[in-house]
Amino acid sequence: PRDGDYVDMFCRGVNELMKRSVIKSVRDRVEIQPRGTAAEDAFSRLTAAPENPGIPRPVWLVMLGSVPTALLWYGYYKFSVEE
Repeated sequence: PRDGDYVDMFCRGVNELMKRSVIKSVRDRVEIQPRGTAAEDAFSRLTAAPENPGIPRPVWLVMLGSVPTALLWYGYYKFSVEE
């Protein structure tokens, strides 16, 4: 960060605070992985950690994963795509 860039320092500080508030096993599970670490079957794609570049998931797969989990999985999907 540049000297005096308080917005950047604030955002980095909040990010680090949130990262430390998550237990290590969960943090390790959602750490960004290189492309191709997830298997190709539907369940593996639903439960895969975020990859860079992201894993393409068809809409039907997103809906399939979202319905039984009361849309909690959709939040994880958005996190995977946006991180």
